Amino acid sequence: MKSSKSNTLTIIGAGVLGQHIAHYALQTNTFTSISFIDDTCPPNTLTEYGRVIGSIEQISQLIDLGAIKNLAIGIGYKHFELRTTIFEKYIKKIHFPNIIHPKAYIDKSVSIGSGNVILPGCIIDKNTEIFNNVFLNPGCIIAHDCSLQSHSFFGPGVKTSGFVQIGESCFLGTGTTIIDNLSITRNTTIGAGSVITKNINLPGIYKGVPAKMK
Repeated sequence: MKSSKSNTLTIIGAGVLGQHIAHYALQTNTFTSISFIDDTCPPNTLTEYGRVIGSIEQISQLIDLGAIKNLAIGIGYKHFELRTTIFEKYIKKIHFPNIIHPKAYIDKSVSIGSGNVILPGCIIDKNTEIFNNVFLNPGCIIAHDCSLQSHSFFGPGVKTSGFVQIGESCFLGTGTTIIDNLSITRNTTIGAGSVITKNINLPGIYKGVPAKMK
């Protein structure tokens, strides 16, 4: 039998996003308890979902002590560099589980890496590939044969048609729609409600219907 500690999920970030992840992680029936890593709250600070056990600088020490078994990143889209740095630093040292809510539909043909968060109401169609550390808010619909590169962050209700490729560290705002056979380069931000009708080859901020660089 696994110890209770092996069923503990440690989330980096005890703020709104971290607690949002905690709320849904407990509903997967994979984790029995939550702890947090946070630089703004002192150790032993209690949150609604669990206790802060240390700071980001202490992660390696906590791993060596066996205090962390499963790690998740609760750092939002305004800090893509930090999300990426932490994941790449620790992926070979600790388990980054996929947190997939039971009310999300994932086709059996979908390929999923590590450290992804897929919340209720998401639909991931056949032959899609999701790399690592991707966050999908509720209600995202990803059609067939898409590719979602690592560290990207999707707002609620994002919809892609088939054969869409999303580069690394992209943010797609609430209700973004992408038509088929398009690609979006890395480090791109899409404003809420935008419709993407052409390939995006230059990083930047895009908004509107159809979306244009701002």
